Amino acid sequence: MGKTITHYAGDTISFVVTGVMKDVPENSQQQFDALFSFSTVYKPWMFTNWGGNCWTLIFELAPECKIQPPLEKNCRLT
Repeated sequence: MGKTITHYAGDTISFVVTGVMKDVPENSQQQFDALFSFSTVYKPWMFTNWGGNCWTLIFELAPECKIQPPLEKNCRLT
């Protein structure tokens, strides 16, 4: 906790460790080595260049939010 990890590349960035979690179960759809907030790595050009697909966005809905039937019918988790 509190240590700095630096990723060196063309987009060198440093992260401060703010949490540690248990290993994710092998049968989880979400497999990762590290998590970070998009606001940590955001750069304005990211919204003008649609050539990449290296980000996975995960949303947690509030308990009162309900998925409407048309969306539920047309969406599939893979």
